[in-house]
Amino acid sequence: APKRNRILCNSLISACGAGGWQWALALLDEMEADSLQRDLWSFSGAIKACGKAGHWEGALILFFSAQALRLEVNEVMISSTVSACAKASRWQLAFLLVASAPQMSNAFSFCAAISGQKSWPLALHLFRMMSQTSVEGDLACRNAL
Repeated sequence: APKRNRILCNSLISACGAGGWQWALALLDEMEADSLQRDLWSFSGAIKACGKAGHWEGALILFFSAQALRLEVNEVMISSTVSACAKASRWQLAFLLVASAPQMSNAFSFCAAISGQKSWPLALHLFRMMSQTSVEGDLACRNAL
């Protein structure tokens, strides 16, 4: 059997998908227990798995855990977390995530947060933020307004 390392664990976490979000979390815990450094890709893969399964709470916990470990948050991590919140109709959380780090948000993050807003002023605010950060929204994003 191959020796477990960070790259192997990250690949396994990324492969978990919606049906394996518990496995992704277990692998993340095992990495910590085995003193393997968990990185941005470890957390991003687990956040994606949680999001695909509709487990938005797990995605948020992982997002904030990564920040607590002083991992540099990137577009992949924030868009996966926003997507998890949006998929579960947690629009205020999606809004807050994008609003707290607009420079790290991509078109997908903005559009996910805009599309379900029940408050048109918040949706318009996100749209303006998107324009100020030079993120190009697609037609679906513009139609969400």
